[in-house]
Amino acid sequence: MNDGNTVLSVVAQKMMFGDIDEDDALKILENNIELLNEQGIEDKYDALTEVYKMTRQIYRDTNYYEEYPDWKVQINLDKIFKFVVNRKKSS
Repeated sequence: MNDGNTVLSVVAQKMMFGDIDEDDALKILENNIELLNEQGIEDKYDALTEVYKMTRQIYRDTNYYEEYPDWKVQINLDKIFKFVVNRKKSS
């Protein structure tokens, strides 16, 4: 995993558990945009879309829904999914 992917992965995990919100994530992504550009990501909003995709995949792959049936995790995932869907519609 390269540095850009590491940034995306860490932000995804922190958002998933509510450690950071969308504004915090955007700041982190903006501060690491050079690493993300190497991944072909153009701006912090494209990066956030990738974070949301990763978050949903992390949730599925690790079976967090079985280990953490916490409503906060589900609410965060619902927000993430809606953002990705709306982002695709506007593209």
